[in-house]
Amino acid sequence: MRFELFLGLRYLKSKRRNFFISFITVISVAGVMVGVTALITVLAVMTGFDQELRAKILGNRCHLTVQKMSGPMENYEQVVAEIDKDPEVVATAPFVTAQTLLQSGSGDMTGAIIWGIDPDRQSNVTEFSKNLKTGTLREHGVVLGSVVAQMLQTYVDDTVNLVTARRFSFFFGDRPAEKRFVVTGIYSSGMYDYDSSSVFLLLKDAQKLAGLKGSVSGIQVRLLDPFKADEVGHRVINELGSSYWGQTWIDQNRPFWYALKQEKIVMFVILTLVIVVAAFNIVSTLIMVVMEKRRDIGVLRSVGTPTRSIMGIFMFEGLTVGVVGTVLGLIGGITLARSLNSIIGVIEEWTGWRIFSPEVYIFEKIPVSIQPSDVILITVSAILISFSAAIYPAWQASRLDPIECLRYE
Repeated sequence: MRFELFLGLRYLKSKRRNFFISFITVISVAGVMVGVTALITVLAVMTGFDQELRAKILGNRCHLTVQKMSGPMENYEQVVAEIDKDPEVVATAPFVTAQTLLQSGSGDMTGAIIWGIDPDRQSNVTEFSKNLKTGTLREHGVVLGSVVAQMLQTYVDDTVNLVTARRFSFFFGDRPAEKRFVVTGIYSSGMYDYDSSSVFLLLKDAQKLAGLKGSVSGIQVRLLDPFKADEVGHRVINELGSSYWGQTWIDQNRPFWYALKQEKIVMFVILTLVIVVAAFNIVSTLIMVVMEKRRDIGVLRSVGTPTRSIMGIFMFEGLTVGVVGTVLGLIGGITLARSLNSIIGVIEEWTGWRIFSPEVYIFEKIPVSIQPSDVILITVSAILISFSAAIYPAWQASRLDPIECLRYE
């Protein structure tokens, strides 16, 4: 074992004449441990939310939407055939969409977006069949989002009126397009925004209601790799021509992903400050240790110990405090993250409070995902901060004059 490591370990193990120094050392280790534990737990939860939300969005939204620059798409089957040629394309489904006003038999009203689809083709593009909790989609019927159904106090086999912006001219004036449909199913995706605004019809029923004879609003596309949506979108639009445009699932949710990414970075920076505070404790601890070991330093310098070895002793001591705190924090953080839902369940049972509500957060439990890259980043950051904190006290120790250290001994 190197001389510096041997003395550094000996100083850590030795009993302090000053109890306060030992206490500050323990506080330093605990500070690093708490910071690392908090970082791992918070980043694991935020990563879990990110992954679960992405899975829900990809389950309810297509990866790529192709539409015409202006007006409906008339030759949509030809467009589908052209899109299907791309090797990255898994499935395609035409759709019709329009704003609508719904009115139930009880008189309740709400706004929504109608989606005219072919159920079989749509299920290849999104998780429509999986999320259809009750009933089925059939001719002259509608499937309501679960929140829409609650707003209208409507159930399967009830009737609703759909009113669109399309208008018909009569001798006594214009009237909006209106048609009565039977509720044949309830759709629940687990996402409030989607379930509170979506109404599904068969493609031909939506075409009639929107006045699109033989035309559609666009084509939904599912890809082998959703993260290649931008690349495939550019390629598909180049093949179709300048009269078409594409929008990816990333474009539709870009502000949300940007906000989530920025929030994760901010939380990392804020929680890293806990480790920085612990690093100041390491600085104060080492300064007091240097003061306590002035005689030892004087003896070592007088027998020819180089200044770099003196500096190495105290840097190793400070680094050891950081490494021990980091290891304990890793164990605590991973354990806490994995048992977070159990802990919250016990707290909810004891207090009767609902800490994590699925109605608010759209998940049945807190999503947790511990990423190796996050763990490595946290570990390296904590150790580097601890190492940096040890530099100044170690440097001061190496500059002590041996004569001054031993003058009054």
